[in-house]
Amino acid sequence: MKLHLLTIAWITAPVFVRSQSPGNTGTARGFPITPVNITVQKLVKDRTCDSCAIDRIYETSLYATNYVIINAKEEPSTQKAPGNNNAGRFMPFLSDHHIINETFTIDFLYPAINYQYSDSFLYSPAMQEDMHKSNPLQFSVYLNTRMIQDWKEIRTLEQDTIYKTGYFLQTPLRNPRFINLNNYHVGDFTLNVNDSLVILVRFSNMEEVYQSIFIKRVPVSLSSFDFIQFSSDDDLQEILNRPAVQDHSKNRAEEQLTMKSSEIALLRFNDSSSIKKEIEYSFDEGSGIWKKIIPDPHSNYSYILINKPAAGQTISLSLRYSLQRESIHRISIQVQQNFLTSIWFKLMVTVLSALILFAGWYMLKKQQHARQIRKLTLSKEETESKLQLLSGQLNPHFLFNSLNSVQNLINKKDTENANLYISEVSSFLRTIMDTGKKEYISLQEELKTEQTYMQLEQKRKDFTYELINNCGDNLSQVEFPPLLLQPIIENSIHHGFTRNTTDPHLKISIDCNNKQLNVSIHDNGQGFNIHAIRKGHGLTIVQKRILLMNEKLKDIAISMNIESSKEGTLTTFQFQNWL
Repeated sequence: MKLHLLTIAWITAPVFVRSQSPGNTGTARGFPITPVNITVQKLVKDRTCDSCAIDRIYETSLYATNYVIINAKEEPSTQKAPGNNNAGRFMPFLSDHHIINETFTIDFLYPAINYQYSDSFLYSPAMQEDMHKSNPLQFSVYLNTRMIQDWKEIRTLEQDTIYKTGYFLQTPLRNPRFINLNNYHVGDFTLNVNDSLVILVRFSNMEEVYQSIFIKRVPVSLSSFDFIQFSSDDDLQEILNRPAVQDHSKNRAEEQLTMKSSEIALLRFNDSSSIKKEIEYSFDEGSGIWKKIIPDPHSNYSYILINKPAAGQTISLSLRYSLQRESIHRISIQVQQNFLTSIWFKLMVTVLSALILFAGWYMLKKQQHARQIRKLTLSKEETESKLQLLSGQLNPHFLFNSLNSVQNLINKKDTENANLYISEVSSFLRTIMDTGKKEYISLQEELKTEQTYMQLEQKRKDFTYELINNCGDNLSQVEFPPLLLQPIIENSIHHGFTRNTTDPHLKISIDCNNKQLNVSIHDNGQGFNIHAIRKGHGLTIVQKRILLMNEKLKDIAISMNIESSKEGTLTTFQFQNWL
């Protein structure tokens, strides 16, 4: 048997007289007719339950077989197309129901109340029963075009033992009388979203479809809402009256929203349809924990509140209707932090504050050193050399470059390396302050300080270095002028290594020959004119320090030799009678 849902077939009408549908008023033998009102009640222990809530869809049209769909939520947009009476010929009676919940019950009703009245006489239930016996009605059921019930006579079905159906008969000649209708139980059905159920009805002596009942479970997604942000200082009434700040009326499987951590957000839902759909929501869908929100009966609004969430987190919110829990609308809310309260702003303020304090301390110490130096009775050259020595111990370029490096890391949101770099710079600065107070330190300390400096510079510039020690393990016993090598190493890194330098490399060698100590620094960068060293350059400061030390150390001679070419620069320090 083919499915005749969309096939319009002309059939010979049964011999029924004209009648009135229950939705209209007419006359019978000159008396007014009151429309009937179907009543469905649930049976509990064979007794009707007056307090049990029941939803039902009752379908009636002229000459069509009556049925009732119990506990089904029907969408208001359902389109129904009853058959037409045309000169005694009939089209199939088509009924279209769009429901949103999952399970429901279908019963055929008998006697068929549409046959009660005519212009000349009143059909009795007995007469209707005779007509059904002579030409009984059959039905078949299809689920998604697959037959699940072959043709079967309606009157052979079991009576519904869960629900009782009837109506009140009202005429001017008698008091209202309750008429019980037999519920021929078609079955209890469960539909997934987008599933459809078709019930076809025909007379046993005809192959044409007499009536077609189409039921489809349509998807209902909770995707229309207002998303409103506000601060705790805003007026509550003004907030509730505020229109949506964004349009969220489109049906989308997922939605990306943003809000600020210092503010509050409302998701406002408005269900103005005739069917109140209870909303369920979950902030952790995987846990299976769902909560219900019931709309305000006076305004139809429902609300979900998000109160000042932590910055940086992503809130996952799942929404659905309790009538259709399969259709889940997922929302992702990214919480953004105000820049003034962000960790990056706090880190920047902390770093800048620390650097400002250090700069203030440095200037104070510099002034103290200046006052002390002015009290000395040294020669003009010695005083100038010491002032330049103090200034050269901490090159301002290093401080500025360190600030730029920290700012670079903060802009990249690399908090871990920013904190590590600040810690290393702080350690290096403390080392400089400690060694600056001493006239001599061990060669081992000097090399460690220079290694720390080169490691810091490697974070900003790409180069390699190596340290070659040919003097054994007793470097801790060898005294050495603090930070004497630093200006030479800095010149190699910042002036010798350029973008054109291939594999920039720096090599520091320590050699001991009897009582002579040799320290050489070699780089493979671009060379420079050693005769054009400008005043105040780091090399000039080193030379003045060596002259000053040679004046004080009568039996010890310190010399510095520089060789520079396109292949690189070699700087050698010789310490005579040093060991």
